[in-house]
Amino acid sequence: AKQNLLLEVMARRVIHDLMDIFWEGASKKQDNPTRFEKEIYKLMSENYRTVFENAQNPPKVLNEYRAVWNESRGKTKLPENYCCMQLVTDYICGMTDTFACTLHRQLTNG
Repeated sequence: AKQNLLLEVMARRVIHDLMDIFWEGASKKQDNPTRFEKEIYKLMSENYRTVFENAQNPPKVLNEYRAVWNESRGKTKLPENYCCMQLVTDYICGMTDTFACTLHRQLTNG
């Protein structure tokens, strides 16, 4: 009971902190990102970054999928914030508990 609650609170702290940190990297200003934003962005998996960078102009393989998805939304492009948030959540959701805790400790000196 108490031990489970402590574990849940710690996990919540790790997830929230990682979301905050990586949001800065993903939502970096396109024209003039800070050094911190660039470095945080580079910490994310290259696979996730590639998908994110191609979200607005998808490779030919994804064109049909994107066309159907966009048609269902009545838009031709995904909103930038949506793409940023998907990048961050996909990256963090793909982490193991151990990796997330280790990375959190490294990034927060905790």
